[in-house]
Amino acid sequence: MKKNNLKTIKKKIFKNDKKKIDKMDALNQQLLMANRQLRATEQLLRLEIIEQRKTTDQLNESKLLLSQIIRGNAVPAFIINKQHIITHWNNACENLTGISANEIVGTKKQWSAFYAKKRAVLADFIVDETSDEKITKKYGDICKKSVISKGAYEGEFYFSNLGKNGKWLFFTAVALRNNRGEIIGAIETLQDITERKLTEEKLRESKKRYETIIKNNPDMIMIQDEKGKVIYVSEHSKEVLGWSADLLLGKVNSKWFHPDDFERVMAQMKKAYEGKSVKNLEVRCVSCDGKTNWISQNATPVFKKGKIISVQSNIRNINQLKEAEFEKEHFRRQLIQSQKMEAMGVLAGGIAHDFNNILTAIMGDAELLLQEKNMEERFKSDLENIKSSTNRAADLVKQLLIFSRKEMVTMEALDLNKTVDDSVKMLKRIIGEQINIKLDISKEKCFIQGDKGNINQILMNLAVNARDAMPTGGNLRIITKKCYLTEEDVIQLNNIKIGEHVKMVIEDTGLGMTKKIKQKIFEPFFTSKGLGTGLGLSVVLGIVQTHNASINVYSEPGIGTTFNLYFPLINVESKVENKVKNIVIKGNGEKILVIEDEVFIQRMLRRIFERSNYKGVFAGSLAQAEEIYKRDSDSIDLVLCDMILPDSDGIKIIKKLNKIKPIKKVIFTSGYLDDQSCWKEIYKNNIPFIHKPFNMNALLRVISETLG
Repeated sequence: MKKNNLKTIKKKIFKNDKKKIDKMDALNQQLLMANRQLRATEQLLRLEIIEQRKTTDQLNESKLLLSQIIRGNAVPAFIINKQHIITHWNNACENLTGISANEIVGTKKQWSAFYAKKRAVLADFIVDETSDEKITKKYGDICKKSVISKGAYEGEFYFSNLGKNGKWLFFTAVALRNNRGEIIGAIETLQDITERKLTEEKLRESKKRYETIIKNNPDMIMIQDEKGKVIYVSEHSKEVLGWSADLLLGKVNSKWFHPDDFERVMAQMKKAYEGKSVKNLEVRCVSCDGKTNWISQNATPVFKKGKIISVQSNIRNINQLKEAEFEKEHFRRQLIQSQKMEAMGVLAGGIAHDFNNILTAIMGDAELLLQEKNMEERFKSDLENIKSSTNRAADLVKQLLIFSRKEMVTMEALDLNKTVDDSVKMLKRIIGEQINIKLDISKEKCFIQGDKGNINQILMNLAVNARDAMPTGGNLRIITKKCYLTEEDVIQLNNIKIGEHVKMVIEDTGLGMTKKIKQKIFEPFFTSKGLGTGLGLSVVLGIVQTHNASINVYSEPGIGTTFNLYFPLINVESKVENKVKNIVIKGNGEKILVIEDEVFIQRMLRRIFERSNYKGVFAGSLAQAEEIYKRDSDSIDLVLCDMILPDSDGIKIIKKLNKIKPIKKVIFTSGYLDDQSCWKEIYKNNIPFIHKPFNMNALLRVISETLG
């Protein structure tokens, strides 16, 4: 129908013009074809749009998925684009930095999470395609190329601005590229490694402390494997064992232990390899140069999975401890010997006290008899011999007191020449006839400030030492002379000043001493003789120092020994000695209270007082003295009091009598002076004192001087 209509229309329009109608048909056909193609194209376009929509949806889904993956990843991460704008900031990154994605995505403030001031982060360098050299220069050793991901960088750094106390982060950055390989951004991942770093720091500190302890510990630490081979040695091995570490490593311990202790060591180490600890094993080791060292070893087995893999030993050098133990034992023996000598000294002092009382009575009685007018000459000679023997006995007693160190110390102007000359007589009896004593005494007066008893003790001790050094006899020479010590001289001496001195030399021709022995001779308890206390020369040194003097010694084996002593010289005006003997001093009837428990001394004093015009009243105890003094205190002019009585001592007696009524004058006397005799108080208060045994004239002189 339509076709017919179309034909009718064409005929009317083109008036049956066939050409035009054909042309029109051709155009129409083309139009139909174009229409069909348009419809086909439209259909294809619709299909393509649908595909594009699917692709876009898939891409959006992928982007969303990637975004969700990144955001939900437990590893903190952020992404920046080519323009350094943050496109992603995941939850983990929010938790790490405290900055939310809403605050920072779309900005270029990635630096603000890590630094106080604006600066590029590693992702920025990646986006800018910064060269390796510049990245290395910027970060130094803290950043390097990743060994896991090609083109990535990684590093560790402490970010002080991150969090409250700062954090250590392990960070990695890698480029994001399109399908053409062009960089379109970068992703940076972060990992909080603060705890690991703190643990590492603690481990380093612990290791450092351990190394410091090992280094500063005087003990040596040694580790041996299961076969006994040394696999570790601390640096103190040379000081402890006498072997350097390089000589011990790889060796077994049979090399350095003393042969006599080796079996005991092996038995103990076997226990360590059986799982037991070894404690305080004291043995000897032989060093590489042959020296013997004492060590104390503690050994502990080291287990791994229930199996002993090594043994660790702590080894300490105990040479000093062993020497101290040996020395302690030596001192213990010396102390026992010293206690014996002290007991002998107490005995000697007690004997001297009693003996001096006896000698006082003998000397007094002899002098009284010599004053008898009708005494025959032959008896006088005998009495003089008694007096002489009594004086010699008194000298011997004095030596006993010096020996027991209970003789009083009185520093006074002392003629050293006379003191030496007087001592030689006594020395001859002590050292025996096989020793020839030669004196070379200065002709000049040589006065020192000293104590006669102490000087005698120096001479006696040095003479006895000389005698022991000359067992088959020899010469002992004693010299005194003045000398002047210069500044150069005093440098070589101790406890001495520049100026004039008296030099006393004691020289023997004995065996002499080695340098080693000479260095120890003044040490207490040291003796090279095997016998004796070892106190003689230490006492000499003490006396020398008390006298502000100095002593040195020269000795060589086979040549002999010379002691040189230097005493400061003092100036003393010459006094004319009274050569008149037996001048009898008379009193004026003064009354003297004698407090003395020895009856024979009372009897002797009574006779002396009667002949010398003194009145004597006598008490043998404190009670008797108090009774007499209460009755006769007004008439008593002087009290002569012994220092030691059975019920009290002299100082206490005088104090008690003074409470009754102040005593006018007092004189103390004693056979010896020790701490009980209160000599220091007597000397300090300058109380008149006369030592027993005394002769009659000496007693009367002291009484006369005290009464005035």
